[in-house]
Amino acid sequence: MQLASLTFFYIFLPACLGLYYLAPRRVRPAVLLVISLAFYALASPIGFFLPVASVLMDLAALSAMARLDQKPRFRRACLWFSVTKTLVMLIWSGATALQQGSSLMVGVMVIGLSGVDCAVSVYNREAAGPVGPVRLGLYCFFFARLEQGPLWSYPDFESQLEERPSAGVDSLLRGLNLLLVGAVKVMLPGQYLGDLYESLRLYGQGEVSVLSRWVMVFALALSVYYRVSGYCDMAKGMGAMLGYRLPKNFYYPYQSRSVQDFFERFLSTLTAFLRRVVYKPRQKERGNLPADLLSLALVGLLMGAWFGLQTGHLLWGAFLALFAILERHVYPAVLEAVPTLFRRAYTLVVVVLSFALFAGTGAAQSAGYLGDLLGMTGLEFANNRILYLLSTNWPFLVICFFFATNAFSLLVQLLHRVFPKLSLPLTAVSDAVLLALVTALLL
Repeated sequence: MQLASLTFFYIFLPACLGLYYLAPRRVRPAVLLVISLAFYALASPIGFFLPVASVLMDLAALSAMARLDQKPRFRRACLWFSVTKTLVMLIWSGATALQQGSSLMVGVMVIGLSGVDCAVSVYNREAAGPVGPVRLGLYCFFFARLEQGPLWSYPDFESQLEERPSAGVDSLLRGLNLLLVGAVKVMLPGQYLGDLYESLRLYGQGEVSVLSRWVMVFALALSVYYRVSGYCDMAKGMGAMLGYRLPKNFYYPYQSRSVQDFFERFLSTLTAFLRRVVYKPRQKERGNLPADLLSLALVGLLMGAWFGLQTGHLLWGAFLALFAILERHVYPAVLEAVPTLFRRAYTLVVVVLSFALFAGTGAAQSAGYLGDLLGMTGLEFANNRILYLLSTNWPFLVICFFFATNAFSLLVQLLHRVFPKLSLPLTAVSDAVLLALVTALLL
């Protein structure tokens, strides 16, 4: 079962909400864990047991850590067991996906990194503990965020769980609105742009031009944004409907003022995870150049690995990390002196160029796409085929880019401020319209 499906919207989600809110508050976490495990078994029946075994091993390590609280070496060994086990699981899953020519198993990155986050939080005494099976299981398997995140710090999850979450009518409507907006993002621009990218990628030798390559990677960049951010919006919406506040994972990344800013806006919870879990103690060491270079490299590589261990994905992350390092250590003063508009244009060009590497199935193909974009492979700038395609598709591309900026969001916020009493009725009407649109798209 997929999140963007009629089965999910009309059977699974209503049943989930009904079971959750009919249950007494004290047992709701256990009910939600059972629901989440059922969803995961339906979404990934073949890969179900590996993540479950991973979480059980995390639970054993956390229990041992709690029992021998006064033995720092043993606690450190338990932490490294959890981290090593997760790395082995992620590498094995990525290698298996590469061998089979498929994508990563649903939720394997979210579940694995969540287990590490919990282990680090307990080791650093940032979590109250002890961490029981229901609490750890719900944190790792919460079905709303299995598809693409967002990642969620364990201390934040724990503090919300202590509040015994529940949603009122306003939260239900707004959560449903966010869920439906996310579904539309996945199924409409995400799918259309993905199809456009695939059609351009299949152009023959005599059909390719520099302009067709630029349109191809631009469509890919927007498609990835709409698909991943759409699933994250769906997760936030479902969380709100159940009384949980999930963190924002995207904040208009194509308006970034630098590649470093892009890291804070694109998969931002992944960047926050690394800052919190991997190099938080080193953040105070401002003069530690090796630690700073390592931290930026890790951000880029983990962003690439989020999509799989394909060479192109890792090169994409490494390319962005290189520019982030240059911005911080080679030309920071120059970048600060440039007007904001030009900084945004520079960042957008670098990010779009990086998606040429993302598109490749290997290093040679990624380098070839990058050379095509830069006009280094002898391609003509444009031909009749790409000009015809643009003549029929440019309005949709412009609209997709417009909604990837904060312009529409600012307009909605203005309407809510000017007409506060109409906010809830408009949300309800918007939900009805979006549900009809989602149903039509799924049919």
